[in-house]
Amino acid sequence: MSERVLINNDLIFHSPKEQNVKSKTCEYNKTYSNSIFMIILISVLIALFILVYILISAVTITVSGIQVLSEQEILNIAGINNIQNIFAININNAKSALESSYKIKSANIQFEMLNRLHITIEERLPIGIIVIDSLDKGYDLVCVDSDGFLIGYEHEYCKFNSLPLISGIVLKNYKLGNRLDARFIPVLLGINSLKNENQKLFEEISEFRLEEKANGYIEVIVYPVAFHTAMRMGTTIDPSVVQIGIWMLDAIKDKVGNVKLEELDLRGKVYSIKFKEAVSG
Repeated sequence: MSERVLINNDLIFHSPKEQNVKSKTCEYNKTYSNSIFMIILISVLIALFILVYILISAVTITVSGIQVLSEQEILNIAGINNIQNIFAININNAKSALESSYKIKSANIQFEMLNRLHITIEERLPIGIIVIDSLDKGYDLVCVDSDGFLIGYEHEYCKFNSLPLISGIVLKNYKLGNRLDARFIPVLLGINSLKNENQKLFEEISEFRLEEKANGYIEVIVYPVAFHTAMRMGTTIDPSVVQIGIWMLDAIKDKVGNVKLEELDLRGKVYSIKFKEAVSG
């Protein structure tokens, strides 16, 4: 039999089949709601577990890319030396602190897993040594990088034991972290290119002397370790030309007798040799 329901003075008849469908729909909605609730509850519990794990676990920080600085120095510079909570680390502030150091060229900081932090460092490395007058010791031996930054004293970079002297740069009242004038940068980049392209050839040079000309450009004179003859390079340092110059000096060293070579001019397409004038007794 059908059930009669009075709605708005109208009789509506519901068959048993319709009532069954309605009942199943209600049960489905109830089951669906319960499932959503359980999913949300489980998600909240997992999030709470992760949060508690992070809070009670020690922070693990790893550092890569360092050659001179220690991990402890990196953490001190970044200001995260004694951090116990991963949420207390501000990555942007730590990165800015690292890159504000004159010893660091770039830094990258990334979270790894839940409580791990990885710092990748690119240090500023020396390409040569500048002799600077000092009131205390008479002079200081200061290392300079390819960007012209004074990054530290020679003893701090003792592992780089074959650094050439870079002369002709006059500095007064300097501080570590200062940067050389922009006119020297192209020469420093050239020295760095020589170092990167041919380390062995780079180690055969004892000095790069920079001469400032009247029109403002810088001319470079190279002094090889094995010879007492200057090689005038011009405004750029071409590794292939430096190699040719050393080959030339080596080839003629036994053919000039007691005549002393003063300079090998490697500017332009035609190379020339200048001999020292003999002094009459």
